[in-house]
Amino acid sequence: MGLLQLIVIGAVLFNSDMTFGQRMSGLAAIATSILLVAVGRLGYRIFPVLRDRRIRIAIIIFISGGVPGIIWVGIFTRLFLTGHEFPFGQWLTTLLWVNCAPLGACLGLIWGIETTARRQVAMAGSKTRAGNNGE
Repeated sequence: MGLLQLIVIGAVLFNSDMTFGQRMSGLAAIATSILLVAVGRLGYRIFPVLRDRRIRIAIIIFISGGVPGIIWVGIFTRLFLTGHEFPFGQWLTTLLWVNCAPLGACLGLIWGIETTARRQVAMAGSKTRAGNNGE
């Protein structure tokens, strides 16, 4: 994912067809994606604890399989991109905004769910050790 992000950043920064405003908007879309990942990672306290590993993995596969993102891109393409002629710079900036926000939200959600589960297991392990030490 990091390599893909660097390729996209390079395409935005070094594309001669983009204006300065389009470059800044594209970089803002990428920064929004990174921010959403960080919010998901730090917001582990609001996520429910999914103790059953099979359910957790099924949810993560659904999210990481891109189902919500594919639906979002399909709706956006159908409603907003049909019938419009964009220069390449505007097209690239638009696609960055369409893809980066859902990607960041999905990755943040996955990271938050896994962090919640790891912290729950760690807390249960520390309680068990504390109970055994008191005997």
